[in-house]
Amino acid sequence: FVAKAPVGPPWGRVAHDPGCRRFERRLCVRKKDKQRDGAPFITGGTSMHIHEYQAKRLLSAYGVPTPEGRLAATPGEAEQAARDLPGPVWVVKAQIHAGGRGKVGGVKVCRSPEEAREAAASLLGARRVTPQTGPDGERVNTVWIEQGTAGARECYLAVALDRASQCLTVMASPGGGMDIEAVAASSPERVFTARLDGGHYLWPFQARNLLEGWGLESGPARELASLVRRLAAL
Repeated sequence: FVAKAPVGPPWGRVAHDPGCRRFERRLCVRKKDKQRDGAPFITGGTSMHIHEYQAKRLLSAYGVPTPEGRLAATPGEAEQAARDLPGPVWVVKAQIHAGGRGKVGGVKVCRSPEEAREAAASLLGARRVTPQTGPDGERVNTVWIEQGTAGARECYLAVALDRASQCLTVMASPGGGMDIEAVAASSPERVFTARLDGGHYLWPFQARNLLEGWGLESGPARELASLVRRLAAL
């Protein structure tokens, strides 16, 4: 997918998008690129093919709240990561370029550092097949150890590039999450969208329309609107 950021950080090359009359930077993380200070090294390109842990570092850099986590390439590193992170619950997540990992055993909830070690041992080196990997699946070379969080409810929020209009579009659903595709197919009226203007600005009426049906009070609704603006900036 293509991730875009406002002109500002010294990343990538500048590309002009006449459809929305704005300048944007296209960011690309390549497998051959080195990492700087543990963060992905960003280079010029036209696409972004990254792992979850890299995406979360980018989100965090733009002020989007993300759970604390550590990357591990061995079972021992996974156990130590769990000891370093707040507990008492941790999640061990296979790092592959595909969604649907949780449905094929690629995401494991653990309640002790020892369980995190065992979970990592079962994932590392194995291949996971999801609807997005193809029949051969993808090999798991690293796992992401993340602090567990207690979610009151599961919703969906995303900023995607609408190629038809050549603009960024915000998508939100009170019934989304891991099965957002099924929600969109069976209840399309529960998926709300809004196109952003050339300045990536979300107008108040757009925020109200997006949050329709979420049942949020004014305070959380304002926080969510701020979150959308940060996602659009990234």
